[in-house]
Amino acid sequence: MKKKIAIITGNFFVLHSGHIRLFKFAKEYADFLYVGVNRNSISSKTNPPEDRLLSIQNCQLVDSCEIINSLKSYIKKIKPDIIVKGSEFRNKNNEEQFLKKKFNFELLFSKGVSGDIKNLLDKPKEKKKDFKLNLPFDYVRRHNIDNALIKKSYKNFHKTNVAVFGDIIIDEYIECENEGISREDVAIVVNKKNKKRYIGGASIVAAHLKSFGANVNFFSVGGIDQKYNFVKNTLTKQKINIFINQEVHRKTSLKQRYRVNGKSLLRVNEISNHPILINTENEILNNFSKIIKNINLVVFSDFNYGLLTNSLIKKVISLCKKNKIKIVADCQSSSQIGDITKYKYVDLLTPTEHELRIGLKNNNDNLTRLSNKIIDMNSIKHLIVKLGANGNLTSRLLNKNNLITDELPSLALDYVDLMGAGDALLASSSLALSTNLDIWHSSFVGSIASAIQINTEGNKPISLKQ
Repeated sequence: MKKKIAIITGNFFVLHSGHIRLFKFAKEYADFLYVGVNRNSISSKTNPPEDRLLSIQNCQLVDSCEIINSLKSYIKKIKPDIIVKGSEFRNKNNEEQFLKKKFNFELLFSKGVSGDIKNLLDKPKEKKKDFKLNLPFDYVRRHNIDNALIKKSYKNFHKTNVAVFGDIIIDEYIECENEGISREDVAIVVNKKNKKRYIGGASIVAAHLKSFGANVNFFSVGGIDQKYNFVKNTLTKQKINIFINQEVHRKTSLKQRYRVNGKSLLRVNEISNHPILINTENEILNNFSKIIKNINLVVFSDFNYGLLTNSLIKKVISLCKKNKIKIVADCQSSSQIGDITKYKYVDLLTPTEHELRIGLKNNNDNLTRLSNKIIDMNSIKHLIVKLGANGNLTSRLLNKNNLITDELPSLALDYVDLMGAGDALLASSSLALSTNLDIWHSSFVGSIASAIQINTEGNKPISLKQ
């Protein structure tokens, strides 16, 4: 039986996870994958085709690749059975459409899908005292990452006065011993051994910032219960200035994880997610107004549990703009419903790919196109799209028609606990950006913090020394 050949062509300025998915899709339908790298492109002078070809040559999914002068000549030479394109080209005028009859090939479009972290979840890892980083030398070279600049930025962290707005969460780890299957109702039976509590949600973001050396003011809402006292006492011990309003009909959010041998067996949430009262919003704004002259940075850590209403967000951002305060925002949409598009005019937004696609209601376009859309639509200066085990995609808007995007692979070679990687990235990259590091350095610093966090059991504040 004749083996099928598929070809993919493009500029490949940066080989990122979207390309890898496209290559995998092509290999599902063909035995051999040939890739053509366009010789002529907008950035050929700064990113020559020979450099772009090199990255493709190192991809094991690609059987053959070369620099091409035209699509037609490449098709004529290879005689493919299939040509594969990204889903964003599905409803466009494609040159391939006019060549199908002459060269008799099938044109396939992939589907844009969110990445996952399954390759990190194959087996539980043992806790280690030391761990190694996967150093991204290509990224470091492309953006002239300077260790001296990063160290200088670290020394200025203590000069930053931060206001964090976000939802309180307590993360409770209940370690259990597996006792087997019940004979009565075929249920899994475990024996509870011990319990640990950690502050989570926006409160751990505030704790990270404080641990890095910043002066932190924390605005949130909680219930009148023992769980609130745990959060209050923990943050007070860390010398964080807290402005937490208590509401009678609200529970302080608790997320319980029943774990066996380091892996979660069951999660139980005790959450209040109704919007805050008008009186609570007014008091938060009043307290923020009293300290705003001293604030350099505002961080929204939004878990969509009721604190950050559209009204409160707009009013805080308006105050920040008047006082020339940098703004960073993160908006969670995992088990809850969130919408990153409500954050406009911010200096940095840090969604996951899933959150980006939900916010834009778009599961087809590639990440570069989606990044461009959210930046343009919401007037955002910088964007870090978190890709789990694939690292992150960082974007910077130079001007209205010039968006620079690059992928930074994950720095973690291993993990102990996947909780809190995004929180660590949010806190560290925010501080780096606020101390005048560019977005490429800031993203790099955030990735280091993420790697440290997932090699730590529990959601604990990272120290600057680490």
